[in-house]
Amino acid sequence: GRYLELWLIRVTADGLKAQDLNFYLRRDIHQIKILNLSDVTNQKIFLLTTADWLRIIHVLPDGRTKILIEKYDGVKSFGVSTVQDSVRIVVNIDSGFEGRKLNVYEWNMIEEDFDLMANTFEVFGKEIEQDVFVEHKYLQVANSIEEFLLTPLDEPIEWYSCNNDSGCVYSPPFYIPYFRYLQGLSYEQLGDFDKARDVYYELWNEYPDNVFGVVASMKLELVK
Repeated sequence: GRYLELWLIRVTADGLKAQDLNFYLRRDIHQIKILNLSDVTNQKIFLLTTADWLRIIHVLPDGRTKILIEKYDGVKSFGVSTVQDSVRIVVNIDSGFEGRKLNVYEWNMIEEDFDLMANTFEVFGKEIEQDVFVEHKYLQVANSIEEFLLTPLDEPIEWYSCNNDSGCVYSPPFYIPYFRYLQGLSYEQLGDFDKARDVYYELWNEYPDNVFGVVASMKLELVK
């Protein structure tokens, strides 16, 4: 047939026991990975399967299965990492419906499930907006942005329209030029016009057609 049955071989006091999990997999799957994460999650087994789709399945102690994550379109690859007693699933997606992006899921000990983690750039952006426009912590913002942009993170690629026929249309870069603009603005508010000018010039030089690059070019006239 077109599908594979999934059986679990368990070690019991009476020896090996075969258990039908009543779960079926397509024959064109590319990977089947069984993970024993009991040291980190206090759970026993997760099964990850993928072709251009992904299922993360929790096999319960009684043999029943619970699907934790399902992605049916455009999954290119996935990886599993354990960092500081936590488990993360990183999924690389290139989908006709969702565009190109990374989804990161982290194990929630309390809920015993995976949570989709927030966009790191979006979270950082909200923090520095609070510091700039409400708290006026300009020096802290300038230093925080410099430190954040030194980390090896790729800016998320945002899309605003996708379909399977013509693919996706992507928005221009936003986060990095926006952060650089806020950094220049912070130096400007601190009265450090030399640093503000350097940041604005770098922003304009690297993103001349971006809205923040254009604004930075105008700012150069003000911080001579």
